[in-house]
Parts: sequence; structure tokens; C-alpha cells
Amino acid sequence: MALSIDRQGRPVVADFYKELGLRRLGIYIDPSGKAPRELNALGVPTTLLIDREGKEVGRLLGPAEWDSPEMVAFIRGQIQRPSGALLHGASDEHLASNDMRRPVAPTGSGQAIAFQ
Repeated sequence: MALSIDRQGRPVVADFYKELGLRRLGIYIDPSGKAPRELNALGVPTTLLIDREGKEVGRLLGPAEWDSPEMVAFIRGQIQRPSGALLHGASDEHLASNDMRRPVAPTGSGQAIAFQ
């Protein structure tokens, strides 16, 4: 899931998706602007890896080549790992474990995430 913090809203994000040819990635927008602070995101982009229980198990600061063979293999490995298992090879990809393992706010079925 991608979460936009762009203050210009959905039209700008939709144009960006169209420019990149993204058709299957949902558009989620943080209209409150609180997501970076609530998620302790120190920069953009920040990627959070969330486990099946909704806990943050890793994060990546900065851009990544998500379609690289190494990244695809890493993500597939994380999807296939048993629930609660530790990340393997995370340091190689600069994906840091988060000891807090705090829950992440569910998105529900809406197109925006709002923190109160």
C-alpha cells in the first residue's frame, strides 16, 4: 500500500500514477498530514514492512528498486515466512527491525488514512 502525504490531494497522486502506468496500486492519501509523525517516518520515502498481525517488523528509509530481482525475492521470502519469524537478510537491504513492534492503524475500506 502506498500512502501519499502530498497536500494537493488525490488529483496529483492520480496524475503521478497515470504517468508511471500504475493501475493496480490503490490510492491512499493522508489528508491530516499526521502519518509521518505517527509512524515516526523521518524522511520520504519511508517503507514499513507489516506482518500478518499488523505489527511493524521492518522499515526502509529512502528509495528502493522494488522490481529488482533481489527485492522481489526478499519480499516473497517475507510473505512466505511463518508468522512471528524474524527477518532474514534485512540488514543487507537496509531494512531495519523495529523492536517496538507496535500496531499500525488499519486502513479499512476507505481511500484515506486519518490519524486522530
